[in-house]
Amino acid sequence: MLSLKLGALGKATALAYALAIISGWPGAATAQEAPAQVVERTVKALPNRDTQIGVYLNVLPDCTSGPLPTIRLASPPSAGKVVVKTAKVKATNYKACLALEVPAYVAFYKSPPDYLGKDVLTIGKVGVLWKLNRVTGQYEDSAQTVFQNVFDKIDPKTGIPTYRKDVLDAKIGDWISSCPGPAGGHDWPATSYDPKTDLMVIPLHQSCVLMRAEPMEKKIGVGGDAGSQKLFEMPGTDGNLGKLAAYNTTTMKALWSFQQKAPFLTGVLTTDGGVGFVGDFDRRVRGFETATGRTLWQTRLPTSAQGHIVSYAVDGKQYIAIESGLGGGSPVGKPTTLLPGIHHPNNGNTLLVFALPDN
Repeated sequence: MLSLKLGALGKATALAYALAIISGWPGAATAQEAPAQVVERTVKALPNRDTQIGVYLNVLPDCTSGPLPTIRLASPPSAGKVVVKTAKVKATNYKACLALEVPAYVAFYKSPPDYLGKDVLTIGKVGVLWKLNRVTGQYEDSAQTVFQNVFDKIDPKTGIPTYRKDVLDAKIGDWISSCPGPAGGHDWPATSYDPKTDLMVIPLHQSCVLMRAEPMEKKIGVGGDAGSQKLFEMPGTDGNLGKLAAYNTTTMKALWSFQQKAPFLTGVLTTDGGVGFVGDFDRRVRGFETATGRTLWQTRLPTSAQGHIVSYAVDGKQYIAIESGLGGGSPVGKPTTLLPGIHHPNNGNTLLVFALPDN
């Protein structure tokens, strides 16, 4: 008997089930006499799509087909279903057979249409992309999206970070470096997930700071930031504050990224057509190919593109709405200091709508 245990992922979540192959192997007179074998694997699957999880055949020494095993589902998945179909399999150089075509059983897994798995991804100001189990909260993986020196290390098993010793020991009046700085590696501009490519597209900011806590008299009426800071460019960026990166949520590796002087100030919008949109401090809005990051279209606005880009349709015609405006705290204030060569108009609050071409 061969018992096959598989984990299938409907977008980054493990589903456990087992296929038991209980008879039909050559040399086994009965199912009880069949040799026992256990195979474990993990499979990634898009929601509501058939994903092949196994092919089962029986090729004899003379390159003909022997009796096929009997397959039953011993333990069903927690979501979705497993289906076993009959098929003809063609192969070359299989078990010394130069070419063969034999019958086989092929197993497929299919998740529910709206099943997105049990993973949750989040990214904060340090610029570390975290992947957790959204049901249990257990750490699964992480990726450093920009240079950071806030943490000395991140435990690969627990995900618990360790701060630099000089950060922990800092006293009032001590200058401490921090990468990223107050604008964060990632701040309020939202990420966007594209299920077709399994990519998380993230707008990132690359600048650092030297900061010092200042003494403050402890009495009513005294307040303020009680700190000083000196901004500087992030190492290895050549002064590029803006970075747009796409991370595969399965591997947690960057598939593509590009840098530019101006930081991105809008959330990212990805669409079902494989096109994404994002806007920046230098008044530029671009449409890009989600799978590659290649720029497909761009234009300039009255002032910086900010807020959240939205898409909507009227009578079958699709539109993209984008805000341009002022304000925004550190994500706007820091590039104003670090990028004196970029003109940032102090007016131009506008809502602009662009129509997508019919084709």
